[in-house]
Amino acid sequence: MQAASRGAVAHRGAAARLALALAAALVTLLAASAQAAAQQQPMPTSPITIDGPSGVISTPSGLALSIARDGSGGLVYLKQVGGVQHVFVSLLQGGLFQAPVEVDAALAGASSQPVIAAGDGGLLLVGFINGAGLYVTGRTSRGATFSPPAPLASGALNPAISITDFGKAYLAFTVADGPGHDVRTAYYYGGRWALESAALNATSADDAGTGSGAPQVAAAGDGVAIVVWGEGGHVLSRRVWATSPSVVLEQADAPPSGCTEVSADEPVVGTEGDSSYAQVAFRELVTCNGQQQSRVLANRLHGSIYDGLEAPAGLSDSS
Repeated sequence: MQAASRGAVAHRGAAARLALALAAALVTLLAASAQAAAQQQPMPTSPITIDGPSGVISTPSGLALSIARDGSGGLVYLKQVGGVQHVFVSLLQGGLFQAPVEVDAALAGASSQPVIAAGDGGLLLVGFINGAGLYVTGRTSRGATFSPPAPLASGALNPAISITDFGKAYLAFTVADGPGHDVRTAYYYGGRWALESAALNATSADDAGTGSGAPQVAAAGDGVAIVVWGEGGHVLSRRVWATSPSVVLEQADAPPSGCTEVSADEPVVGTEGDSSYAQVAFRELVTCNGQQQSRVLANRLHGSIYDGLEAPAGLSDSS
């Protein structure tokens, strides 16, 4: 019995030593893995100056950045030249921003509201307003130079741009039309821009696409775009296939439960590979229990029908 007891104790001791050795080996392995991961992490770098510092560079409202899936892209901003505001682009190549290039030097007047969209292979598209006209420029590949700015529409303002992973881009904007304004789009593919066949808004005799209702656009992977804008105190949306708008016009906003709606504006839109699904968010002014408040709301566009209002996750529904 005593011999058996001593054997059991020895067995337990050996098991304990083995468990301890395995634990020590695991700790060593985890420490080595953590050290290797830490070595692979990029070290913090100092900020890189692209231009300036200078008092002639415009505020961030005139700045936009776009990066393609392959890492190429560009930064667009406004800068005064001889007291006149012009559009500059810094290309993103090999992970580094290049020396900025003035892309509207051929135009004498001041430019404003620049937008930019980057596609794979160095494709880069830029739109901006100059002399109440919408102009576009860009380059089709790495190493190519920017094309001369070309007029796309007159009496234009509030451009917004989006591009797919396959080089199809949409440019939404507003144009003056008699007593009111129209929301229009242009389509880019294969090096060419083309205007769509008709205005997107419900009526021309109103404020469509102006002020806080400026249009926004999202291009889905299937090549279809969803355009949203403010009109008549509401947020409207429409799909566009190349230069052909959908016949269906949808309203994204509605009064939340227990409240009455005053107005809706500041729309934004996002989509992914399938244009049948898009998320539209906006600001809505409502009256609830006799008190007026502003809310951030979202509505998912599913085919040609909105699923229903919701407050974005993690956000308060009032501001």
